[in-house]
Amino acid sequence: MQGHQFQRYFNITLTGFLFFSLAACGGDVGISPPPDSACNSITGLTEPLPACSTDNPCTEIAQELRDKGVTEITQISNIPLCHTYDSADHPFYDDGGAQSIAGIDGVTRFYCLYRPVTVLDTPLVIFMHPGGQGNADDVYRFTHLRQKAVNTMLSPGVSGFTLVSVQGRNLHYPTPEPRDGNHHDFFYRDLASPSDNPDIANLDAIIDQVVAQGGIDRSRIYITGWSNGAMFSHLYSIARYNTATPAGNKIAASATFSGGDPFDEIDLDFGNGLACRLDPYPLSDVPQFIVRRNCDAALACNDEQQAWFQTPAGHNTDQWLDNGSTLSGLTNLSAMTINGRGVQVAGCTTNKLECTNVFGAALVPECQLGSGSYDLDHCANTGGILNHARWPDGTRDGSNNDYEVNMLNFLSQFTNS
Repeated sequence: MQGHQFQRYFNITLTGFLFFSLAACGGDVGISPPPDSACNSITGLTEPLPACSTDNPCTEIAQELRDKGVTEITQISNIPLCHTYDSADHPFYDDGGAQSIAGIDGVTRFYCLYRPVTVLDTPLVIFMHPGGQGNADDVYRFTHLRQKAVNTMLSPGVSGFTLVSVQGRNLHYPTPEPRDGNHHDFFYRDLASPSDNPDIANLDAIIDQVVAQGGIDRSRIYITGWSNGAMFSHLYSIARYNTATPAGNKIAASATFSGGDPFDEIDLDFGNGLACRLDPYPLSDVPQFIVRRNCDAALACNDEQQAWFQTPAGHNTDQWLDNGSTLSGLTNLSAMTINGRGVQVAGCTTNKLECTNVFGAALVPECQLGSGSYDLDHCANTGGILNHARWPDGTRDGSNNDYEVNMLNFLSQFTNS
């Protein structure tokens, strides 16, 4: 792959969902305005993240949105198309436009819905998109979950599963680097049912609505997510494993890509030190499975990478594997680690050179700076960001190793009622 070809592919691959680290962005630091609240050890933030609006526009825009010329966001929620577009390597599906539901804050919320053709009750799989420019359409554009929903068996004798992809809100995001854009709020950790967190309440309402329409095996409601969506999935699956939604539904298990600790401190912390970190962590025994790259510059694989790439607090899968087990009591929490070429490996790398294997034989030209010089830090950042941008279905990394299968197989082992 030549340099200009790689850059074009790199730009396409990054579109829509990167949680850039400050080191990877290389731009000026901006700080989104925090909500007019403090932190505590019970809910983290004491009120929800503020949404972008005409009265309170978002101006600390996520890098991938700024690259598209977005300088201000005044719309609280975008409406997904619920079909495949701008994705030649994923099959075309059209599920007929977005479903809508009223949020607790009076905002109309949206989601995409597919139901397989069957008279049997099917499992329900919920997809939470990445942050920034991520949206509910990512399930069509960057994953093969919609294709698998037609006939994959997650329950004995039942072909296919119902698939929901949830649209986030445009939020002022409390990270040191500009990240305003589409997100799911896991910083306001009100896990009660009903919850005052609009995004937790929204997912409760969507599940209850889809179940009430019929055709769902209520013992098999699963959640998956990516990056910001993975962090939210970790939080939500803990919140709704023992405590049901207002209509009595529970999560049976979660399987995510590139997710970390949703209960850790918040980088800004508004001068309050560790005041945002939950103490104690909520207890649960929900089964959780994480697929991760062995080098990830947006959501670090281990402590060394968090130091290299300066990822925000909690954005470290090793940390969640430790804290989830010891602090939240998860006894069925595990991870599968793959490298940039889609090959399963033993664990996270502590060698920056390993972060560059995503480039293969094109290592040196693709790691050159503008001056033509080679810089390992620059190349490791670039490779680690690209790793984060590739959902593990074997398509974008060219491996044909489809780890969605592992994620769905994990989910299928568990029920909850």
